[in-house]
Amino acid sequence: MNTTIWKIKEKIISHNEIKIVEENENSITVKPDGDKTFPITLIMKDNKYFVYFKGWHQGFQTEEEALDVFAFGLSEDCRLRVITVKDVEYKWILEFKENNKWVKNSEIGIGMFPFWLKKQVNFYQNHVIKHLDLKND
Repeated sequence: MNTTIWKIKEKIISHNEIKIVEENENSITVKPDGDKTFPITLIMKDNKYFVYFKGWHQGFQTEEEALDVFAFGLSEDCRLRVITVKDVEYKWILEFKENNKWVKNSEIGIGMFPFWLKKQVNFYQNHVIKHLDLKND
């Protein structure tokens, strides 16, 4: 088993509210229980790490960076704002809590969507823990 995936599994095993949705040699997807939670995926490819929160994603050069963001996604200090049109998601905005206010970190969007139709905003948040340290034993 890949050591990065092993580190994630080792840290989340005590959290019954987190389910492993999918796992293979180079990736793992977990999802906390709840209606307004979001899945988190880590994929390793070509010596790089990619972390996905629904449609939001970012690449990282180091395992440490990827594990930090993976853990951040499980924390209450992370929130995902998702914009939809006619039940089709087209923009994912990663937010973090600072001084009890939500601050935009980054966003990912698809270019083609019917912009003239009414938009809907949904918020997703994982309430597993404040911080999960996946780097250290």
